[in-house]
Amino acid sequence: MSINFYEDVQNEIRQTGSFTVTDQHLALLRRAYVSWVDAETGAPCIDPERPYGNSAVDSDVAEIADPIYRSLDDCDDRFAYTEDGPTYARLMRLHAETATALQIALCTGEFRTGQYRTARPYRARSWRRVAEKGDLSDGQHRLEGLMGDVADE
Repeated sequence: MSINFYEDVQNEIRQTGSFTVTDQHLALLRRAYVSWVDAETGAPCIDPERPYGNSAVDSDVAEIADPIYRSLDDCDDRFAYTEDGPTYARLMRLHAETATALQIALCTGEFRTGQYRTARPYRARSWRRVAEKGDLSDGQHRLEGLMGDVADE
């Protein structure tokens, strides 16, 4: 994989038309630093320099999403772990995949793990969750969520 992880990942996703949102993607998105870019009319964005709080993105991704990294006590061990070629590539791929995970969440209105497909890979708003055995229908899922909120009051 080349150094441009984002383009490589996006091209692969476009070719397959499918993506699996994992707990790791959601953990990264929960830690994202959102700010406002005051260009043109302005827009919210994830801080490109410090997307998870620090400028050492690979270390942040490892800290958030990698249990092996979290188990290492020594700073030198942590540095060596994230500098390893295959590990670094895996961490940066996960980071690049968060763009698709976020697009799916915004498209579907849910931050939810699972398999998603798109029939139109170049259309960001066309993602749909692939139903899994035991899934409730979309309407049932939202209704139960509303009923749970009412019952908790």
